Amino acid sequence: MHSHIKYIDGLKGISAIWITLLHYILAFIPIGYIGWSCGINESDRASIYFSNLPISIFTNSSFPLYTFFALISFISALIFFRNHDRKFIVKQAVKRYFRLLIPILACTLICYMLMACGVMFNSELGKIAPSHWSSVFYQDGYSLTGALKSAFYTTFIYGDGYYCSILWCMNIIFIGSYLTYPILALFGKSKFRWIIYLITFFACIKIRADYTAFVMGIAAADIANKLQHHSMPNKLSFTLFISGLLVGNIIPPISLPNWLQISVLYSIGNFLILIGVSQCIAMKNFLEKNALCKIGRYSFPLILVHFPIMMSLSAWIFVELRQADFAFTPSLLISWIASVPILMIAVVLFYRFVELPSEKLANFIYEKFFLK
Repeated sequence: MHSHIKYIDGLKGISAIWITLLHYILAFIPIGYIGWSCGINESDRASIYFSNLPISIFTNSSFPLYTFFALISFISALIFFRNHDRKFIVKQAVKRYFRLLIPILACTLICYMLMACGVMFNSELGKIAPSHWSSVFYQDGYSLTGALKSAFYTTFIYGDGYYCSILWCMNIIFIGSYLTYPILALFGKSKFRWIIYLITFFACIKIRADYTAFVMGIAAADIANKLQHHSMPNKLSFTLFISGLLVGNIIPPISLPNWLQISVLYSIGNFLILIGVSQCIAMKNFLEKNALCKIGRYSFPLILVHFPIMMSLSAWIFVELRQADFAFTPSLLISWIASVPILMIAVVLFYRFVELPSEKLANFIYEKFFLK
């Protein structure tokens, strides 16, 4: 990470923790959750959502995941706007598939092996917690061929999250990256680029609104680069930050009109947050603290690894304690607390033996076959 955008690591760290905590809540205590596979009738969702405020705001928000989407394009765009090196964009485009492949393959195979060993306890967890969200996974069996096909192909194209649910968004990350690169390479130096941003934004709303986060990341980087030698008042930057959080989280998804998708609000919210953070010295100093930056460096492994650990170790501890007549809350706390050190070790190992080698492989392929 370039030193002048080190605060991005802090943002990634907070987002990764938020995503992990959200999934644990959906698996164990999905209070007010009315989203994908909630098991609640359509006619009852509004009453469930509003009766569980403000908790339901958190349990129904995928906002931090869209922060990751926006950060992917923000980082690439900010580096490009500061040096206007198209070779950097070409390098990122060549590396992207190989950079993602090894972590996705490792995560998929980990889940496959846990299923093959019979230590995925999501079904039992879903019955005892209860969480319909936990119960729906792995109902169609498993196979090594299916796992490999998922890792090499269907995850990238269709967002196949069968083996590891978090992989449902990898096609968004993959395709969104290849939306970012041509915008920067073709129009990054153009005085008409804001028209391109606008056209692409509305095209994404029409095609798939998830990709608006990448457009907003580029636009935020453009503004951040323009303002790097100017001073925005701290009150204004903090107001932008708070406004982004509110836009991305406070508006009930249940009340949105059909033409407005929640992912568009997530994208706009992250646009405001990125501008606000990039212009606020106090927030950047906070985000650049060593602890947050270290978590940020491990953010991708944390996002990938927490799901199999949650559905195996955490679920097993919880189910065993409940079947031994432990009360719900102590069982919950023990299962979560006991999982933390294992999760931390797994994340570090995944980073060391999966993420770093994937970066080396991607660099090797670029230098061997594409660098002239």
